[in-house]
Amino acid sequence: MRRSVDCALLRALLLHGEGHADGGHGHHNGHDDDGLGHPGAGGEKVALKTFLYQHLCAPFASPETAPFFGFLASPQNASLMWACFYVVGLYLVAYEMYRRKWFLKF
Repeated sequence: MRRSVDCALLRALLLHGEGHADGGHGHHNGHDDDGLGHPGAGGEKVALKTFLYQHLCAPFASPETAPFFGFLASPQNASLMWACFYVVGLYLVAYEMYRRKWFLKF
């Protein structure tokens, strides 16, 4: 049996903190809490992808901050590592959707 996934739900799941899934409309209680923000250094909200990049890949941007393989550390390699993580992450989401027979219909 094929099931369709609501595009608004998918957009909400993949939202990167640039706004709300409903396009900025809807209930607003004074807080910009879309469930994806993480506290930054000053306590402000940071998008999930920014948080992950800063904690997983940014340390590899310079040999002084790299936890290991310091000789490979460069901004270009940190960016490449983030791109690989991003593609693999999206592939895993797509694979799980395929395994559950969730197909998007436009």
